[in-house]
Amino acid sequence: MNDVQFWHIIDRLQQVRYDDALGSSDERRDFQIHELRRILNELPASEIICFEEHFVSKMLQATTEELVAAASIVLESVSYDSFDYFASWLILQGQDAFNKVIRNPDSVIEVIASGGFPQFEEIRSIPKSVYQSKTKKHFYANYDAKKFETARKLAFSKDWSESELRERFPRLCGLYLEE
Repeated sequence: MNDVQFWHIIDRLQQVRYDDALGSSDERRDFQIHELRRILNELPASEIICFEEHFVSKMLQATTEELVAAASIVLESVSYDSFDYFASWLILQGQDAFNKVIRNPDSVIEVIASGGFPQFEEIRSIPKSVYQSKTKKHFYANYDAKKFETARKLAFSKDWSESELRERFPRLCGLYLEE
């Protein structure tokens, strides 16, 4: 699986919008969970592992000081877990939205407007459960956990002042932080 194939799968999860037949974000998430299970079930086991590796690679790409700060504004505080759920949600918004927010984290406000609540915990367990169900084997994703942990520590290391946040993220702060 290459990057184009990975994003094609994510795009397939975006085919029904929030304002279509599935009205609520919970219904939308249920659809995405069901659809991702179905798509991954159609793949060979090795491709399920590749999908997970691409997903983790995108999460690693999203794990930056600025995106952690943006997530902390939106979520009011952020931990490793809540940021992982935020990054998972961001990936599921598609390649264009993902790249836009990576370039300018303040633009996440636009993605939230069309993408619902910016956390998606459940999606992270799907590749593992589909793989194990399909193969009856333990799931071992091939990525460098140490590299991931180092990126997290670095991304969470900056202690932003309120004035720095307001200067860097004017739109998010305007909506989520009180004057």
